[in-house]
Amino acid sequence: MKIQTSTITILLVNLILVSCDFKTNDLENVNISPDRLTRIDTMIDGYINSGKLSGATVLISRKNQIAYLKSYGYNNIVDSIPMENNCIYGIASMTKLVTSVAALILYEKGYFRLNDKLSDYLPEFKNMKVYDDKQSGSLIKNTSPPILIKDLFRHTSGIKYGTEEYNEAGADFNKVNSLAEFVQKISTVPLYHEPGSTFDYSYSTDILGYLIEKLSGQTLREFFIDNIFVPLKMDDTDFYVPKEKKDRLATFYAYDNDTLIIKETYENSIYKELPEIFSGGGGLVSTIEDYAKFLQMLLNYGHYNNKQILSQKTVELMKTDQIETIDNKGFLSDGRGHGLGVGLIPDAGQYGELFSDGSIFWAGIRNTYFWVDYKENLFGIVMTQMTPFVYLPYMDKFRILTYQAIDD
Repeated sequence: MKIQTSTITILLVNLILVSCDFKTNDLENVNISPDRLTRIDTMIDGYINSGKLSGATVLISRKNQIAYLKSYGYNNIVDSIPMENNCIYGIASMTKLVTSVAALILYEKGYFRLNDKLSDYLPEFKNMKVYDDKQSGSLIKNTSPPILIKDLFRHTSGIKYGTEEYNEAGADFNKVNSLAEFVQKISTVPLYHEPGSTFDYSYSTDILGYLIEKLSGQTLREFFIDNIFVPLKMDDTDFYVPKEKKDRLATFYAYDNDTLIIKETYENSIYKELPEIFSGGGGLVSTIEDYAKFLQMLLNYGHYNNKQILSQKTVELMKTDQIETIDNKGFLSDGRGHGLGVGLIPDAGQYGELFSDGSIFWAGIRNTYFWVDYKENLFGIVMTQMTPFVYLPYMDKFRILTYQAIDD
């Protein structure tokens, strides 16, 4: 399907300044220039008008107030359905921070310590082997240090994402009947790095999700609902989209050979049915306002709407660089770091892009993105449903164009 953008009238949803449970005010009182914010419109409209992007929703919050909430373009171009502020997006790896917060809730209740051995709770990971030289062959040896629970939070467990060895072992969500079975199968594969030695983005958060299930006696979904979604009133966040909300599910597009192609609508969506296995690494759907409530809680050091999800000290620890002393930081070797379940910017000057020191961030493979800036009392979210990942730089540009609009 070739999109002829010259014949498409892009529908823009008007700027609004209100949102459930947030204090609201005007841009002047949050010290953001409305004139300079229009640069965000110009940037996103440019991608939409050139046929490179179908639609998007953005949100900026500062000083506990939603300052900017706006949707652009179309949810479904073919049927001329506009993108709306309440559209439901697959947030993929932005699920990881939710899972990490859920695990930290159990940590605060005394269920485990971060430096505990994982095998003390999941004996499947006792006496693990590690590939000694995976490049030249499948040589294996005994691991020297054990996997610690904190290694799951910071992706230093030695586990990777989908590999040939995992596939051969049946460690695939499409091949197992439970999260317990997935964990059992993945534990039969040697580690790819000595635990604690290397940042390698991985299934670690899914294993953390299983730890939550085993310690709490609930499914991951039940624990999320009871401890995060209900207290924060995240009514549209779940592992699936029920039929009564199907019209709000954002259409998933692929951009290929200068063409926007519909990959998923509700009828063939992976989110149409409640899954049997809940992926703590990437299974959630959410709206931009639901996720904003979650981020506002973290910006408020664990508090939101008279509810306390985490303590201030736990949030402070969460946003401390946990891989600072690790030599091999993988794709974070560009000056970024990683805390307990989230990326962070230890030194904005070293990274060389607009951030404040100590900001946290992450993204989802369907092209959703957020960052939280504690020094500026600000966070931003941009949501689209596109592939390939970061094929356009609108995530970083959105953040830059937010900062340049600050007018203190």
